Amino acid sequence: MYIGFTLKSYIAFILLCLCWGSTFLQAKVALEAISPFFLASLRFLIAGSLLLIYMVWKQKLQPTLILKLLPSSLLSITLNYALLFWGLQYVPSGIGGVMNFAGVALALPVVAFLFAREKISRTLILGLALGLIGLGFLMSSASGQLEPKGVIALVLGSLVYAFGSLIMKNLVKDVSPLEISTWQMLTGGLALLVLSFVLEQPSLLPLATPKILFSVAYLTAASLIGFSTYTYLLSQWPLSRVSSYNFICPMIALILGALILHERVSVLEILACGLLLAGAMLSLRARVNSE
Repeated sequence: MYIGFTLKSYIAFILLCLCWGSTFLQAKVALEAISPFFLASLRFLIAGSLLLIYMVWKQKLQPTLILKLLPSSLLSITLNYALLFWGLQYVPSGIGGVMNFAGVALALPVVAFLFAREKISRTLILGLALGLIGLGFLMSSASGQLEPKGVIALVLGSLVYAFGSLIMKNLVKDVSPLEISTWQMLTGGLALLVLSFVLEQPSLLPLATPKILFSVAYLTAASLIGFSTYTYLLSQWPLSRVSSYNFICPMIALILGALILHERVSVLEILACGLLLAGAMLSLRARVNSE
C-alpha cells in the first residue's frame, strides 16, 4: 500500500536523480588519474564497508547469504562496473549516462525473455527497435569524442547487469535490501580489486589530489544515498513512478557533462540518445504493464 506523493517523497526523488545522474561526471573526472577497475573497487569497498558497520550495529546480518549472492554480485557489480568504468574512458560522461540507464531498461526484458520469464509484447518490440536504431546512430557518430569500443563495453555492461539481476530475483526472500546491497558491494568490490591488481597497476597516490579525492568520495556517497532513497521511494510510490528516474538521470548527466566538462554532443548523438530513451520508456512501460 503506497502512502502517497508527499513532499518528503518528492524531495527524496529529486535527491535520487541528482545522486545517480551526477555520478557519471565524477567517474569521468576520477578516471583521469585512477584506473577503471581500481576506481570501481574503491567505490564499492568503501560503501560496502560503511554499510557493513551499520548492519553489524543493527545486528541484521546473515553471512550465509554471501555464497547465494556471489554469482549476481560478480555479474551486477564486478563485471558490470568493470565494463562501465572502462568504457566510460572512451565516451563522454553524458552519453555514458544515457547508455547506462537506457541500456539496462532495454536489456532486462530481453534477458528475461531468453529465460522464459517474460513475454514479448508489441510495445516491447517497438521499444527494442528504437533502442537498436539509437545504438546504431551512436556507433556511426563521428564527433571525435566517442569510440566504438567504449559503446560496446557499455552495451555489454548493461547485458551483464541484466543477467545478474535475473539471477538474484527471487533468490532470497524476507531479506533486507540493505543486507543484500552490503554483501554485493563487498564481494563485488573485492573481486574488482583482485581484477585491478592482475590487469592494472593500482595506486592510492592520485587520492592526494583534492579533485580526485572528492570524486571518489562523491561516488561512494552517491551509492549510499542513492540506494537508501530508492528503497524509501519503493515503499511510497508505484514502481512505474519510481522508475521514471531512468529518464531524468540521463538528462542530468548530459547537462553536467556539457556545463562542467564542456562535452560537445553532435545532433546525431542527441537523436541517438533520444531514441535510446524513447525505447527504454516503451520497454519499461511494457514490463510494468505485464507485472
